Amino acid sequence: MKPGDLVRSIDFEEQGTPERGMILGTGYNMWGEEMIPTGVKVLWSDGDSFIVSSDELVVISEAG
Repeated sequence: MKPGDLVRSIDFEEQGTPERGMILGTGYNMWGEEMIPTGVKVLWSDGDSFIVSSDELVVISEAG
C-alpha cells in the first residue's frame, strides 16, 4: 500500500455498505511501538480520516 491507493475496509460485509477511501500515508506507529502490520492513514469517502491497521484494508485501485 502507498499514498494514493484506493482501498476498502474488509469489515464492509458486516456493515452492509462498503467503506472506501484513499491512502494518505503509511508506516504509522499505532500503539507507541513498532508493530506489523503498520498503521495507514485513510481519507474515507465521508471526509473523515483515520489511522487503521493495514490488515483491515484491501487495495481496490493502485495509484499510478
